Amino acid sequence: MRPMGRTPPVGRSRHGLWWGETLGCVFCAAALCAVVLGVTSPACAFWETERDAVYAEARGFVRGAVLFAENPPDRLLYANPSDGSGQIAARLFGELELDPVLAVQANVLYTGATTTRTGLALATPELDSNRSSALRWNARTRATSAHAVEVDWLSVRLTLGAQGPHPVDVRVGRLPINLATTFYFTPNDFFSPFSADTFFRSYKPGVDGARVDFQLADLTQVSLIGVAGFAPDDDSPRLGKTAGLARVSTSAWDLEWVALAGVIPDRAVAGGALQGEIFSWLGVRGEGHYAWGLDDNTDRVELVLGIDHRFESTLTLRGEQFYHGSGSTSVEGYARALTDPGSTGLYLGRHYSAFGAGYELTPLLVVDAFSLVNWGDRSGLWGSNLLYSLGDEAEVAFVVTAPWGADPKLPTVGSEFGLYPATASVDFRAWF
Repeated sequence: MRPMGRTPPVGRSRHGLWWGETLGCVFCAAALCAVVLGVTSPACAFWETERDAVYAEARGFVRGAVLFAENPPDRLLYANPSDGSGQIAARLFGELELDPVLAVQANVLYTGATTTRTGLALATPELDSNRSSALRWNARTRATSAHAVEVDWLSVRLTLGAQGPHPVDVRVGRLPINLATTFYFTPNDFFSPFSADTFFRSYKPGVDGARVDFQLADLTQVSLIGVAGFAPDDDSPRLGKTAGLARVSTSAWDLEWVALAGVIPDRAVAGGALQGEIFSWLGVRGEGHYAWGLDDNTDRVELVLGIDHRFESTLTLRGEQFYHGSGSTSVEGYARALTDPGSTGLYLGRHYSAFGAGYELTPLLVVDAFSLVNWGDRSGLWGSNLLYSLGDEAEVAFVVTAPWGADPKLPTVGSEFGLYPATASVDFRAWF
């Protein structure tokens, strides 16, 4: 179900016991952070070698988190009134460079989780339709715990004409592909996009495909992108789920302009994007596309526009307005999207706004907050992230998110964000 697959949306108390359990999770995680605080140190590759034009290195990343969720009263989506979970993730990075021609990059991910009650799927991400499960190994021990190992990135990059004025980069394998220019809503980011309520975005999941970048001039680039598609039920390749895009970007009038066109599953798309700064102080961003249904007449428009500004005090403000053409104009239309997640993407409604702010309280302590609003059903989601730097390569994040809106009353949905649980979590991250 969609609300479980995204970062679970803490704030609304449906039971008096909820806050006590939440604080218990927070204190446990804070104790863990206090233990590791004394052992964190500046990170460097734990293994590296360089000889002539050959360079190789290996790095690591570890993440531990505890989370408590108070669920809405919908037992079809959530088995329990509340859930608690602990999660650990570890990444091993490897990189080999034969400068300046060839490079190989790998990222192996382990995830494991335990839950205090069943019903909260926090352990491993769902299989993506743009990556095969052949490089994923699951090992479930019992109903309340799960473990998985998978290759998140594995790609080869070949640079042609590296010494010339117009180099060509060819990347093949499992690689992250980011096409977004906006921050919260990213309709042009077709492959494993981040949802608007995601704070930690350092590692975008890789997809199986290829990308060729032609550098035509200092500020002009043409990219050809192909991504494989797989059937979610048997993980077999499907031509109809394969995507192919052409993207051109250039700069003019202090803005980057982007045009793209191609085919994604069940749709032909054409659109563009822009980003930059005007009046020497106001950041502007926008992206969108028009999509034609290949098997039906469900054409749609997706468009988002945003502005942002960073003040000298380090305060950053941003806002975005999103027209989600494939979303429903009524709560009654949400049922189809809940049973078919591919029909509307990450969101159910038609009109959205997002507002965000960030501020550096001290050089080591940063706070970020956001608010999302679905204007169709008057529901929303608020979240805040308090990030503290424990050392050069270690940090801890305290995150709370709180939904508002009509709760589900079976058989009706109520509202989109009313389907979200309220959560609190503590997340420790370290690089080595």
